[in-house]
Amino acid sequence: MSLRPLRCPRRLVIDTILYVLRTGTAWRRAPHDLVPWDVAYRCFVAGAPTARA
Repeated sequence: MSLRPLRCPRRLVIDTILYVLRTGTAWRRAPHDLVPWDVAYRCFVAGAPTARA
């Protein structure tokens, strides 16, 4: 399995995720000085545990 290199620094991705969780804002309203919202959202969803019944 080969992983693609990250487009954005991992630290900025984490900062964006923490900003959205801390402020409760929408993903699309994340500040522009952080990573694009869709990159952070995809990383957040990929790391979230899945609910299994």
